[in-house]
Amino acid sequence: DLDGTLLRSDASVSDFTTEVLTRGLSEGHIISFATARSYVSAKPLVGRIPWSAPIILYNGALILDPQTEQVICGQFLSLGIANQVLNLGRQFGQVPLVFGLDVEGTQRVWHENLQNEGQRQFAASRQGDPRFRISEHVHMVDGDKTMMLTYIAREEELLSLKDAIFAGFADDVHIHFTRDTYLRDYFFLEISHPRANKEVALQTWSELVGCSPRDITVFGDNLNDVGLFLGGGTRVAVANAHEELKGLADIVVGMNDEDGVGHYINSELKIGVKR
Repeated sequence: DLDGTLLRSDASVSDFTTEVLTRGLSEGHIISFATARSYVSAKPLVGRIPWSAPIILYNGALILDPQTEQVICGQFLSLGIANQVLNLGRQFGQVPLVFGLDVEGTQRVWHENLQNEGQRQFAASRQGDPRFRISEHVHMVDGDKTMMLTYIAREEELLSLKDAIFAGFADDVHIHFTRDTYLRDYFFLEISHPRANKEVALQTWSELVGCSPRDITVFGDNLNDVGLFLGGGTRVAVANAHEELKGLADIVVGMNDEDGVGHYINSELKIGVKR
């Protein structure tokens, strides 16, 4: 995982951890990441590391080749479900950012006028991102592939919508509701395909690289990493992790701000990077 796990609280990777991972990759170890981010937003943060194995994006909705930046596979909402959820959200006064692929296979983020400070801060943190497209009325059409509908608002503004989506679409979607790591007082309500999660993506990733999921050491900090912990072999939580995730962990290492992941990998793989 990236945010809260590999990344420090300022969304950076230390020089120490960068060197550990770079040396580990050069020695032939298979190291990758699984994140809620897109590669467009992840690459500026972790692009110094020469990733070569497939990477898991959008909380498992997409797997991408970091060398060619081509999509390998994905899990997408049906056109009908995506538009029905969009229409339901409008009944509660909420319009999401829609993450997907257009008819040409280009990653896009479709949105209407940004509704609140949380949405504006999120968009500002991705200033210049070529995926973003503003529309008077977001509606998915034939050829669009919807990976995720992301509602950003305060908790009390999203709870009723979350319950309504669960009541109407429990078998058709995966619902993830969490406080954001960086946007104070704002929550994310993410709607995706039922198989768009890190557990399913880990299984697919293991097939792509030729190993068993039980051979994989996974790292995480938050509830969207539960799938990694359910599917992986050795489960490592950082000290700042959610208590539920710590309860699933085999090992708890130092905090993300202490390079807990970097120190663990440096020790376990005997890479020998000095601090």
